Amino acid sequence: MENLYFIAIIPTKEICDEIEVFKFDFTQHFESHEALRVIPHITLKAPFKLAVFKHADLLEWFKKLFFNSGRFQIKLKTLEPFIISRYHKEISVAK
Repeated sequence: MENLYFIAIIPTKEICDEIEVFKFDFTQHFESHEALRVIPHITLKAPFKLAVFKHADLLEWFKKLFFNSGRFQIKLKTLEPFIISRYHKEISVAK
């Protein structure tokens, strides 16, 4: 048996609230109610499966991981890869 994992950054509540407004607007314009089910995040590692007996090893790996980046900014250049791959139709995206 396997568990499904993915690794992501979850923004602050304030940023998540702003994203939720954007997601709601998106669902209204593009009939994509699935977007409301996903919490705002930035995927660092796409979903992967791992045997159940390896779960403790994965947690131990994270405990040993040293990550000290401090604050950082991410700028979104375009939504085209998300929109085109998800809806398979041409949508004009303002840049």
